Amino acid sequence: MNRSENWNLTGRFLVSFLLFTILALIILWGILAFTFPGVLEMSFPQGPVSSTEDVNWKMVQGLKGWGEVLDEEGEVLSVIGAASETTTHYTAQDLSLFTSNRENDYTRLAYPMPDHQTLILVIPKQFVTTVPTLDLGAVGNNQGFLNLIFLAWFGIYLFVAFLLANRLQKKVARELNTRHRAEEEERMQIFRGLAHDIKTPLATIMAYTKALVDGITPVEERGEFLSTIYRQGEILSSRVTGLLTITSLDATGKLGDRGEGNILKETRQVIEDLSSFFDREGAEVFLDPSLNGEVLADIYPSLWRRCVENILTNAVNHNDRGVKIHLSWNPDHQELIIDDDGKGIPKEKRKSILAPFIKGDEARTDLRLSGIGLYTTTKMLEKMDWTLQLEDNAEGGLRVIFRRGSRDPEE
Repeated sequence: MNRSENWNLTGRFLVSFLLFTILALIILWGILAFTFPGVLEMSFPQGPVSSTEDVNWKMVQGLKGWGEVLDEEGEVLSVIGAASETTTHYTAQDLSLFTSNRENDYTRLAYPMPDHQTLILVIPKQFVTTVPTLDLGAVGNNQGFLNLIFLAWFGIYLFVAFLLANRLQKKVARELNTRHRAEEEERMQIFRGLAHDIKTPLATIMAYTKALVDGITPVEERGEFLSTIYRQGEILSSRVTGLLTITSLDATGKLGDRGEGNILKETRQVIEDLSSFFDREGAEVFLDPSLNGEVLADIYPSLWRRCVENILTNAVNHNDRGVKIHLSWNPDHQELIIDDDGKGIPKEKRKSILAPFIKGDEARTDLRLSGIGLYTTTKMLEKMDWTLQLEDNAEGGLRVIFRRGSRDPEE
């Protein structure tokens, strides 16, 4: 599973978990609102009040409470709401016992007011208490029921969260297992195809060499025989190199150091290294001025150079002598573009060419080594979070695009 797929799966889990948490909180709010309609709106003044209008009397009355306004002598001047108990006078001792009276069924909260008056809020103790206790039942039946509701909600929340996490773990395991099986099958197909393709040039080398050793080759044909042996050796070497490349892609330590590199500089270096090859094959390579700049990317330099080399050598080997190749950089789409004026690849065969040996010789048609070459290039680019795309160009030849970023699922 690559980095983008991993982040995508993790993101989906986080979004699901966030939505589930929001839904759980909404459900809890609904339960509380239905069971204790006054609790959610419960808010009392935190200090002195300037007038009785500072109090949420609707909330107080919903809790079956009331208010009393006292003068500086403790006389009750007025009662706000329906009082269940009648009190006409409070002593200083009464006021001091408000926070410690365990016997009374009501909690009284005192608030200073202007003109030396005092506001007393009287709330049933089953809803509000100022007395610390470790006994949940002592707070009142509704408070105990509220605790049970919260504990039940929290337990269900943890259980569902566990199910979500467990489902993610199983999904990741399934996807990793499926991907592993697919990669193993693909690897076996590659090895079977390479074994077949290695056998052909090897048999040719052995046959021609034996003819030379046995002295049955006419003198005038020995040069042609030696050229054939050398060419078949090149083919054999290329296929072994492709095999080693594929096997090394799974071992990051064998790819060298990955880091920020100038991909245009690396591309120019490949062209310089292949200059004698181009001269020998009569190929012409043109560099667009856009390749003279600097574009930094997180790459394996050795892999990047091998990708460019694969495409350039394919363009020369699979077209007529004298092919023209043009390289350019598209900064808007972050693309390295390699065009040739050769015969191109039919659109209906491009997908099979990128999948080596899937359709046997049909996938390669007359393009020697294109299947394994393009396949390894694709895999190497994916290792660096780039993609490969094949298109037609204006000259009727092939356009190969190295594009930064993940492949579009619709492509």
